[in-house]
This record gives sequence, C-alpha cells and structure tokens, in this order.
Amino acid sequence: MNISFIKGWSRGFLICISLFVLLGFASIISHKEQAKIRAHIVVGLQEIESLNTTKDNWTDCLVISGTIVPDLNLLEYFGSPKLIIDKPCSFIDAALLDTSKVLWNSYDRYWHGSVYLATVALRLFDLSVVQYIYKFAMVLSLICLCLAGFKLKHDLRVPLILVCLGVFSGVGINSYGGHLGHSPTYFLPLFAFAVFIVLGFDKLTIFEAATFGAVIGTIAGYFDLLSGGIPFSLAMSIFVWYLLWLNMPLQDQEFKGLFIGIAILCLAYVFSVFMLVTIKLFSAAVLLGHPDAIPGFKGELLWRMSGEEINAEGRLDAAAMATKELWVHRDYAFIGGAKGGSIVFWVGGFAWILALCVSWYNYLISRNTKEILYFLMPFLAAMVVPLWFLVFSNHGFIHAWFMTRVICLIPVFGIVSVYMCLVRCKLNRSSL
Repeated sequence: MNISFIKGWSRGFLICISLFVLLGFASIISHKEQAKIRAHIVVGLQEIESLNTTKDNWTDCLVISGTIVPDLNLLEYFGSPKLIIDKPCSFIDAALLDTSKVLWNSYDRYWHGSVYLATVALRLFDLSVVQYIYKFAMVLSLICLCLAGFKLKHDLRVPLILVCLGVFSGVGINSYGGHLGHSPTYFLPLFAFAVFIVLGFDKLTIFEAATFGAVIGTIAGYFDLLSGGIPFSLAMSIFVWYLLWLNMPLQDQEFKGLFIGIAILCLAYVFSVFMLVTIKLFSAAVLLGHPDAIPGFKGELLWRMSGEEINAEGRLDAAAMATKELWVHRDYAFIGGAKGGSIVFWVGGFAWILALCVSWYNYLISRNTKEILYFLMPFLAAMVVPLWFLVFSNHGFIHAWFMTRVICLIPVFGIVSVYMCLVRCKLNRSSL
C-alpha cells in the first residue's frame, strides 16, 4: 500500500480517535453527576411529552438510557456501553427511579458516540434544551459550510450554497434535527467539510485525500447509528473534494489526479469505518468477553443487507421496494412535506437531463474533456445514495421514515450540476 496513503490515513484517523477518547473521558466525568443528568432528563421529558418532538423516539430513548447506565466500567464504556434494548422508552421512568429494577443488556452493534456526547450535554442542560441545541447545530453547520465557500473561487460559491440549501430543505431538520441519536452524524461531518475548505490544500495529493477520507469516515463511523450519516457524508465528501480540485490553479487540475484522489478518499473513508467496527468487536469479544459479539454483528449486518424482511425476489427487487418506501416517507424529510419533496425531485430530475445535454454541448463546442466533469462528478456523488440502498435494501425499507433524508442529495446534486454546466456554457459561447 502506498506509504502516502498510510501516513495520510493514520493522521486523520488518529486525530479523530484522540478527540473521541477525550469525549469519552468527558462523558465519564459527566456521568458521575447522575443527579444533574437525571434531573435534566425528567424536566425534559415533562416539557416535550415523552419525546414527541422527534420521529424515531426509540433511538432517542436508547441514547438517553445510555446516559444513566449503572456501574460503569471504563473499558466497557468505550467499547460497548450498556443500554436498554427492550422497549427503552417505557423503561426510562423506571430507570430514573431505580436502575436495579430494570433489565439492562449490552447493545453491541455500534460505537454509540452519540451516547457520550449526550451524556456531556445532559449534564449541562435539560433534555428539551439539548434537542434544540442539536437542531441549531444542524442549521449552523450548513451556514458555516456556506460561509466557508467564500474561501473558494467566485464561481464555486453558488454551487456550494445550492447544496446547503438543498440539504436544508430535505434532510429533515424539523423532524430529526434535534435527535440525540441521529443528528450528530450529520452536523459533525458538515462542520468538518467547512474546516477543510477554510484550511484548504496547497496540493491535492494521495496524502491529503487519505487524510480527508479518514477524518470524515471516522466521524461518520463513530456517530452513525445506520441512520444515513455514512452515505450522506461519503456523497458530500466526493462533491466537496471536486470543488477543492476546481479551486486549484488550472495548471494543477489533472484529470488523473482527480479520480485517483476520489478513489483514495473513498478507500480511506471505508477503511476508517472498518477499523472502528473492528476495534469495537475486538473490545466486545476479546477484552469484555461477549461470546456473541462477532456472530451477532455478522447476523445483524447480513440481515440489513438482505431482502428477507420484505420478501424480495432479488437484490434489484429489494432495492426497488426500498426506493418506493423511501419515496412514500419523503414527507418526514422535506420542508413542505410530500408535495415539497415531489417538487424538488421533479426539478432535480429535469436538471439532471438538462445537465447531461448542456455538458455534452459544452464538450462539442470546446473539445475540452473537463466540460464532462461538471456533470460526471456531481453524478458520481449522487450515485452513492442508490448504491447504499442497493446494498442495504432491507434496512432502507424497514427504516424508511428516517433513511428518506439521504435521498435529498440526488435531486440537489442534479440542480447543482445543471447550474455549473450552464455557467460553463455561457463562458464557452462568449469565447467563440
């Protein structure tokens, strides 16, 4: 493996892991203030009437339960936080009164970085306030990403702003923005994109691509509860990397370097998620002695990738059924509900067709292969979403009510693509 990849990936992965270890210690310290945490949960539950401000209450309750786990062990807290897995919402009130009367169990499938963040937050604020802070963080991350765009060339600012507006309209901020389990896996990568754009790169080498992919992949892998953060941040990573490539001086914009960079970025991203899962399973199975950690994870993973639950006849049939279900639940994600989602998709579909035509026209009149990239690169970023649901069709079907947020990227990247192609068309015609 290329030494530059190893160095770049290691830098990004270790920086993130170091920060997450600090977050873990902060949450352990915060966990000792159980009186404050429980008081904030009780007040919050009363104010928001049993978490009715979010759609996926079960996962919110799961995260809240993790903040009141009795008898914490340091290693187990990092490796496999103990959470209630059987009707956690109904057990929260009982757990607040007496945790010894509640059946606790280990929930081995994820890192649950959201639990550690929620523990720190609930030490400081009431539950309802924490949810509003998370929702504000979602909006603020998009604003920061827009502002970061002013570090780019003038003609690259509008595409980034369009993406932010599209994500704002279709990522379900009203329904899921304050979600303790789901929200961090969206707003933290968005903040990271803003940081990368502001800091910039002198050269987009394998080292930089590996670092970029490692950071975003580690964040997503650490906080994602299979709620869409992984495909969302990977698709956004490809697009942001393309903008960074366009922001380079013309003499440094090499096609081969662009595609190698994206391939390295994706490899580093996937490798980071893989390493997080491996460390987690090693901690659970070897250090903590959970006999079913690896078999249980394998079974859950294969089940999510299969079509068994929906009785699909094949991979494509399962993906088609998942797509239909995602479309049905678009009202949970888009501003304006189902009608707003339909409008965005109709506009996005037309935009994709027009972008393809205009990019081909631009190529014909300029004979510059670069013109095709204004269609191809947003298209590659958008294709991450259907590819994800092709692989995880069972999960996409069953959890369509919150996974539907990810599909907003498909029309959004189409709108961005046609804008960039039309700008190029105007420049090409003026130079004739």
